[in-house]
Amino acid sequence: MKVQIKTSFKKILFLLLFFAAPGFSYTNIIDPSNKGDSITTDIPFVHIDKGLISAIKSQQGLLIKEQYEWLQVWQNHVGKKNNLNNLPPAINFNQFMVIAIFGGQRNCDSVKVEKITDNGTNLIVHVKVSSNSIPRPGNNDISPYDFVKLPKISKTAVFQTE
Repeated sequence: MKVQIKTSFKKILFLLLFFAAPGFSYTNIIDPSNKGDSITTDIPFVHIDKGLISAIKSQQGLLIKEQYEWLQVWQNHVGKKNNLNNLPPAINFNQFMVIAIFGGQRNCDSVKVEKITDNGTNLIVHVKVSSNSIPRPGNNDISPYDFVKLPKISKTAVFQTE
């Protein structure tokens, strides 16, 4: 009986120390949408650019893990107005990656990455689309976008619109 108590105490102490460690910034949450005890982890991210006009007119979400991909996506995003003032924000792709969301050409106020979670298999990117309920004439040029930077993780991304 003593062995079992010592083992349980060691496990609890390890978990307390592990999750209370300085610099640990992820939050573990039981995912209520799953039937089992699946644990998801919130992934911290930072918005690096967001707006209403992108040259990319199709609705899509991209996971960018390499510098050459970033340069190509940014060049497609800025389109013909590409000049020295439209260089992409600097990203250290050894440590970080970028998620790009394009809302497509639509009557939409914005797209925004609300939350990113790791479900153990994939990164789940929760995207909020804010639509204008009143049609605005002449808004064919609106194509909202959002770029976020997050720690580099070796997983694929699944995009969910909310």
